[in-house]
Amino acid sequence: MKAVLMLLMVGALAVGQDAPATMTKLSVRLQGAEISEDSFAAKPKPMYRAGNRYCRTEELPDPERGLHGLLIVNEPDVWMVNLLTKTAQYFLDPGPTFNCHLPIFRGEQVKSAAEIMKNPLLELEFGQELGFFRGKGAASKEGPVLRCPFGKPA
Repeated sequence: MKAVLMLLMVGALAVGQDAPATMTKLSVRLQGAEISEDSFAAKPKPMYRAGNRYCRTEELPDPERGLHGLLIVNEPDVWMVNLLTKTAQYFLDPGPTFNCHLPIFRGEQVKSAAEIMKNPLLELEFGQELGFFRGKGAASKEGPVLRCPFGKPA
């Protein structure tokens, strides 16, 4: 019995160590010549990322399509929720790696490393920008101090 209790405690500690210290929240909008500013695609989508394991994307309601999407990723578990119909789908990521992805440039669905070699920007993800550019050899450079419109530093 003591051995089982010890295993449970060690397992709980190991899971607790996986939790990232910070979470990034951002709001994303699609813009382009072919995207109407009033369209559903142009509406902002809040996204959250904590490390490579936890991601969340929220959409505003789209009554025309009967959707109000919410995507929750806690690798390897993934839930796609339609808040309008109060339905959900659950997926289990088969691995072998368990990383959520929030790509900036979607393009076509990436199926292989060879496709990424052709276009390295497909690797660029929201919340991982600094690591991406540092990995490509970019160096920091002093720039202007930015301020948000509300008077607080950006």
